[in-house]
Amino acid sequence: MQYVRALPVLLTFAAFGLSCCKIVPQYQKPEETPDIRAEDLLGRITLDQKLDMLAGASWMDTAADNKLGIPALHMAHGSSGVANWNAPFETNNTAFSGTAFPAGIALAASWDRELATTVGRAIAADALAAGRNQLLGPAVDINRTPLSGITFESYGEDPFLAGQISAPFIRGVQAGGVIATAKHFVLHNQETRHRTANVKASERALHEIYLPAMEAAVRAGGAWSVMASAGKLNNTWESESDRYLGQMLKKDWGFPGFVVSDWGGTHSVVETVNSGLDLEMPSTESIKKYLAS
Repeated sequence: MQYVRALPVLLTFAAFGLSCCKIVPQYQKPEETPDIRAEDLLGRITLDQKLDMLAGASWMDTAADNKLGIPALHMAHGSSGVANWNAPFETNNTAFSGTAFPAGIALAASWDRELATTVGRAIAADALAAGRNQLLGPAVDINRTPLSGITFESYGEDPFLAGQISAPFIRGVQAGGVIATAKHFVLHNQETRHRTANVKASERALHEIYLPAMEAAVRAGGAWSVMASAGKLNNTWESESDRYLGQMLKKDWGFPGFVVSDWGGTHSVVETVNSGLDLEMPSTESIKKYLAS
């Protein structure tokens, strides 16, 4: 009976204490593991909030959720230095650029892994100074023609060399507090019609030539993000390839990060999401079309 009589007083003190001391949700506690924080956060996000985070809000940015304290991703091109060369296509956008480092193919020619790490850290510092927290690089595509528009930023035609340079570069970028995005998964070897090309490749060619550098970027480099190619591989859009995104990348290689599309590189909603793509860039056009159908 004494406890029952005291209960209203205890509740009053409890209410006073709650009003004075902010209760920090579990997902905002840095001492918790990332998995625990993520699970707690997922339980608080509505379906609409989740949908908002499946695609970009502008050309190089995702949407922030200020209510939950989830920051936006602010991206930048950066295999050879931070740049926003898409600025003319945006409205209300401020162009930015950083230090112009030697092109990726020149960095690879050095065979200097420590230098690759140093360059990665320096580019990360430039990215943060420009307000960017995700780098759309490195490009670990295997060069097949000197006429390709991305030959300069990739690491050459040797799969082993490309892996040996990309992994320390990625570690340098991420040690600097910026997300590195290994691209493109897989077989983006020319710019001409790269969004529509249907590349044919044997399993042997894939595993001996085109996959080793990306595997090194994921496993040895620990890349937090991977960009899917925009075209087709053996008749399947690569953004819809469960065989490569869902099975090989996420299950076989144990990739724990997120897969982002190449810009304009998605062609569906259900197939894309179910196959392992996590973020559509630069907009929600395919999601809007699906919901409207």
